[in-house]
Amino acid sequence: MLWTAAADKGLIELRPFACIFIFTCMKRAIHLLLLFCPLVILGQKQGIQFKIQYLPEHVYSQTIDQTVHTEIRSGGDKKPRINTRQTRTQAVIKTGKLNGSEFPVTMEFAHSTGNQEKQPIPDGTILFGKISEGKAPVFDSIYSPDMDNEIKKLLLQNLQSIMVQIPFPDAELKPGEKFTQEIPFSLPMAGETIVMLIRMTYKLKKVENGLAYFDIRDQVTLKKGSDKFKVSSSGKGQGSFVYDLSSHFPTEYDAGLKLKMKANISGTVTEVEMDNSTHQQITITTVQ
Repeated sequence: MLWTAAADKGLIELRPFACIFIFTCMKRAIHLLLLFCPLVILGQKQGIQFKIQYLPEHVYSQTIDQTVHTEIRSGGDKKPRINTRQTRTQAVIKTGKLNGSEFPVTMEFAHSTGNQEKQPIPDGTILFGKISEGKAPVFDSIYSPDMDNEIKKLLLQNLQSIMVQIPFPDAELKPGEKFTQEIPFSLPMAGETIVMLIRMTYKLKKVENGLAYFDIRDQVTLKKGSDKFKVSSSGKGQGSFVYDLSSHFPTEYDAGLKLKMKANISGTVTEVEMDNSTHQQITITTVQ
């Protein structure tokens, strides 16, 4: 469904807005795959040191169940326009053979089901890139015949921003200690692009029976608005995940994120509220 706010004047195009928000919430799940499939070392005092180390010729598979509830008010609407999107997405990251100091990587959105006719990320969408030893993946292109070019560009831009800004702790992380990550993401609005920032704080709760338990807290702020119109935005979220130390991999992840946005464009006020919940499960295998 293509929603155009502000009395159909094209002031706020909500299809890319919704797609980017949904993908950004998915990125919070995906980025755990990108962040924590590296080598994890358990120290003598139960300190954990994170070092990114993707392995060539491996398959990182995940299933993401997501619900996004959206409410939109525009131009004095008495009742909000309400939409609830439920999806299950199967995403697979595959790494190829080592060639010198780097190896190829793909991320495929293999299959999605949900209660909407058109899914935000079409089945068969594949991102291509490479990994240098000891570094994060770098994706540089997307194959997706059914995806708009504008959304392709935004998805690649937003995904790449997370790849280059993951602040891995240099020292061992002990129970009770925290580290943070900031994820910028772009949203199209009235012919301009605003930039929002999700600040994610991770806290290691405990390590026992070969499992590490983390809490996550999110804070969303507006990083860059517009000189042509007024816009405000805020949000917060929380979640948790369980990390299996024997396989050096997170096995389960749950999170919620609420976002509010308000824009006044040419005297028309539009308010958007989005509430996202995500559950993720991950497995890792070698390429056969």
